[in-house]
Amino acid sequence: MLSKVFKEMQGGIRFFVYLTPGAKNEAMTAIVNTEDRGFAIKISVQERPIDNKANRSMIEFIASSFRVSKTSVIVEHGARSRLKQIFVSGCSIENIPVDALRILNDLLVKSTT
Repeated sequence: MLSKVFKEMQGGIRFFVYLTPGAKNEAMTAIVNTEDRGFAIKISVQERPIDNKANRSMIEFIASSFRVSKTSVIVEHGARSRLKQIFVSGCSIENIPVDALRILNDLLVKSTT
């Protein structure tokens, strides 16, 4: 089911994030259907979208969740939008950490019910 969210690419994985800045907590909160782009992981961060702080916070959150370096997380499109296309180099669906997989699978189940 994770293939609905992640696309395996040469050298990494690509996916969409719907970013919610200014939240109380940093978390993956939902899997949303964007209609035109497919499914996206909804991520909340505490930082506001001022001086790119929300994007930097999102990158740190993704890097920590997927246990990769911050330089491995690239915002390919949508740097100034809530909907962002993300590429994580050196990562595959098979090596996403178990705790992140558990959260993502729970969110996928909730999104289909």
